Amino acid sequence: MNKFLFSVFVSFSLFFGNAVAVSVTSFSDVTPKDSAWEAIVEYVQRGIFSGVVSGDGTRFAALDDVILKSHAAIFLAKIIGIPNPSMSDVVSAGILKSSPQPDEKLNHATWIKMLSNAFSVPTGKPASPEMWFVAPFVVAQTVGAVADEKPFDLATRRFVLTTAFKYEMLFGVQNADKMMDDQEKNLMKIRDLLVDSSTKNHEIENLIWKNVKSATKIPENARLDAIRHLNFAAIALLDMRRDFSVEQAFLRRERVNFFLNLAVKSLPDAAPFANDFRKIAENL
Repeated sequence: MNKFLFSVFVSFSLFFGNAVAVSVTSFSDVTPKDSAWEAIVEYVQRGIFSGVVSGDGTRFAALDDVILKSHAAIFLAKIIGIPNPSMSDVVSAGILKSSPQPDEKLNHATWIKMLSNAFSVPTGKPASPEMWFVAPFVVAQTVGAVADEKPFDLATRRFVLTTAFKYEMLFGVQNADKMMDDQEKNLMKIRDLLVDSSTKNHEIENLIWKNVKSATKIPENARLDAIRHLNFAAIALLDMRRDFSVEQAFLRRERVNFFLNLAVKSLPDAAPFANDFRKIAENL
């Protein structure tokens, strides 16, 4: 689907539960300074993480607790969009080859392999069956999901949350769509700011470069290609706004149109917004 915008837990043994009305402020043991905070916010808002609750009703993220392989698998199935998943759904989705033992704990290597399976991360074939974990773990290190963790040490909730968030950001299609939605919203803000005489140039510049930087985190596709060219057109427009001169007007409009034409070529539905940028270029 083209989305272009220019047109209840009762014990500490549980990890992830069904959607529960929980706020991130409900957790008594985690703050925004924690490395897992961003992941917690994301998965709480989507109703797929609600922590654990003690007997007196206190809610914990319990980030340093070791978790069960089955709980992590169900959580991952929810991330990729399977509603109310069972272990058979986990196996069908290719996250695991078979259901784990009820008391089987999760280690780092297995979780990274599960993430690789869930998000179809290319890791190649292992040199031997015993080396199944090497390539996925190297990829995890390369993208910054793994640092000093040892492959077969037991995994904690913190590790599962932060690495899941990292992989979804980098390899998850649903998240890529959301990031592109944000890109397009920012482009619309940029469009409006370019014609607002009260807006400072540096405010527009900061927003444009925020867009340019975040676009590098999105997997390649036609929609992203159009967004990237629109970002470059916005930079050219800002140059015109910052330092307009009659002598350079034709050349600068030509630069703007160059990127706008590439955007529309990549994604024809971008044409209406591209025309907005063309009008701005004509009037600067």
